[in-house]
Amino acid sequence: MSPYKNGTLPKVKSISVFLVFLAALASCQLGDNRMHGKISSSGAATLEPPVNLVVTNTWIDRLALNWQPPSATVSAYRVTYAMGSVAPESCAGGVVVASPSFILDALVSDQEYSFAICSLDLATGEMSPLLAVTSHTLKAVSLSEVYVGNSNWNTYVDNDGLDPYSGTNTACSGAVTGFLGCLHGGEIRKVEVPTLASCGNYVARDSLGVFNWICQDSGTVTFYSTGLRLAKGLRDLLDGDGWFENHLIVGQPGQDEFATLMSSSWWTNPIEPLPPGSGALSTPGTIYYLAADRTDDTHELADGVAVVTAPGVVLTGGATSYVFHAFGKNYFWIEADVSSTANPSISVFVGSHFRIINSAVRNQPIYVSNASRFRIINTKVIDSLSNGIELNSSNQFQVAHVSTANSAQRGVYVSGGTENSFVNITNINNGDSGIEFIGSSPVTVSGILSSSNKGYALRYFPGGTASHLTSFNDFRGFYASSKADILLNQFLRYGHSSLVLNLNSVDSSTFSQIAISDPGEGITSTTSDNNKYTNNILLAGAPTCTSSGGTNPGLDSSCNLTDASDGVRRTVLSPASSFFGEVSFDATNAHGGVSLTAYASITDWLNFDNIFRVWGRSGYVYPSVNLTDQCNAGDCQIWDLRLKSGASDYLNKSYDGLNSNLAFVAGQTCPPAVDGDYTLTDEQAPANTFLVNATEILFDFEGDDDGLCENNESCIYSPNFGFYQGEGDYRLQGTCTFQDGSGGNPVTGVKMFAYPVNGA
Repeated sequence: MSPYKNGTLPKVKSISVFLVFLAALASCQLGDNRMHGKISSSGAATLEPPVNLVVTNTWIDRLALNWQPPSATVSAYRVTYAMGSVAPESCAGGVVVASPSFILDALVSDQEYSFAICSLDLATGEMSPLLAVTSHTLKAVSLSEVYVGNSNWNTYVDNDGLDPYSGTNTACSGAVTGFLGCLHGGEIRKVEVPTLASCGNYVARDSLGVFNWICQDSGTVTFYSTGLRLAKGLRDLLDGDGWFENHLIVGQPGQDEFATLMSSSWWTNPIEPLPPGSGALSTPGTIYYLAADRTDDTHELADGVAVVTAPGVVLTGGATSYVFHAFGKNYFWIEADVSSTANPSISVFVGSHFRIINSAVRNQPIYVSNASRFRIINTKVIDSLSNGIELNSSNQFQVAHVSTANSAQRGVYVSGGTENSFVNITNINNGDSGIEFIGSSPVTVSGILSSSNKGYALRYFPGGTASHLTSFNDFRGFYASSKADILLNQFLRYGHSSLVLNLNSVDSSTFSQIAISDPGEGITSTTSDNNKYTNNILLAGAPTCTSSGGTNPGLDSSCNLTDASDGVRRTVLSPASSFFGEVSFDATNAHGGVSLTAYASITDWLNFDNIFRVWGRSGYVYPSVNLTDQCNAGDCQIWDLRLKSGASDYLNKSYDGLNSNLAFVAGQTCPPAVDGDYTLTDEQAPANTFLVNATEILFDFEGDDDGLCENNESCIYSPNFGFYQGEGDYRLQGTCTFQDGSGGNPVTGVKMFAYPVNGA
């Protein structure tokens, strides 16, 4: 088997032969996937040589060879090598291996080697002509901690420096506020490369592909980790036997040049099996691991512990218990698939700086009360018998990349709390509203995909900023009551309903980039004062608006913009053909082989070929009032909510709402739709000034992670209306040249990316 725990390198079939070979080689070492010589063959034997010899996974101290067998049957191979660029003249004296792969270890960095491989007949000893290749090992650099002594998992430091890498290394004290007020030292590492003059085109990656990395060259060129990549976590770094080996590779695209030693010692946290029954997780710093499905009673969490279930493993709670419970605990980490039949699956009271990440929760909600400065990331809640996620009287938290589906009540329910952020939330087919706020202070919401919920997509919005929302076939759209200073931007609604944008006693608020395709009552404004509709307001066909009472409401009952409104109202003629629509096949979803699935038999609510697919009602031609609301009986249908590439009224028209935007071209001036003066400023304290047509990239240590594109942040261009802004890897085509704003409320210093594909 492979000597590498994570199995990323090809296997060596004979460990004994492999070790003998290494002993003979002593200090000889191999290199990188850059091939510096030629592949050649020679000899006069009749046995066919192997073909397609390649060097893979080459680092500073090890290397893997892979080849393909010849067309004739071969019983073994003989492998030899020489230091330098001259290949061995024959394979004589080399090691014998049975499989078409080989690994060498304990090598010297920055050294060229040549390898020769021959097919071997074990019965006769005959060898084929050799196949040769040369390669070069990488130059060595060293990985180090940024916050020495505070770099283990679940160890936090104050975010009190000029940037996240220059803090005072003070253990998290609570003196710095917000969910970014303390940094997780376990995710922050650095590698210095003093031989480089600048970052240039150099990039870094870790061999496990778990972390994001950036380069800074204000002094010595240094690569820093900025935290976990989305959907990566402890599951990708360890199992019940220990930490996986990992190392860092630095180079230019297609050419690796530097690397650290392969190491499993990035952290020293002990890893222990999850205790059975109701065993307390009581040892701070310990990571508890569950390797197989099990049913337990409540596990009480301590400060600084982590709990991880293996991929595909589910921990089920007892008949009257939680799965995990914490009271007054901080700095813990939950990365687990859980199910509960009685109490909330995960229940937290009075804690801070904890994470619930990469988790799947079934049957009962995630419940958090009177907590602060925590994050729930990349987590899904399915089939909850009450709300999906319930957050009570909690402050300064973030919920990001979270999905709920088929909850009996709301997808996300928020009661009380202040200074909270919701980014990229998907709510599908819940029994009440997608998100509902009761008694909360203003919030920031950026990115919501809401579909087929029985209530509103977003109900009782408490004030603050909401941007980039799409509501499809929800029973209702957006509702706010007795609030002021709301900013709603980039709201796309398609379906067939009334009360799409429902404002009751909403004052001094701004509505920007509103697109409503519903033929029913689009905008209802009741006793609302001093509101403004700005930028593009797209309404379908002959829309209906209601405006009653109020002073300067911003529009009238004919949907004409009035008073302080300075936007442009446009009529959309073909909204029904603007999105992809019904799906007859989905290769990813467990039920995707057929066009319709009975509601009662659906177990896979959230896995699809793309993140813009949802379950909804069936049996009627869109748009139909009969498709609006939750699918909770009969057959359900998969819908694809991506905008069509060629016929959408909402695709690539975010600049003026009518004409196609100018093209995004890497290295050239950014489109006017993301000019630094095309901005909005909200009424929060402190106020946010952000680009109308862009969203912030999260988890890169460059901004405040609220999803709004503000000064000096890396962002993604929004050519469309609503949540869908394209797809693919935005990093592939680089950035356009951002034009800093110079007006009264400018945005400056943005790195602007775009998705490579826009439209289905």
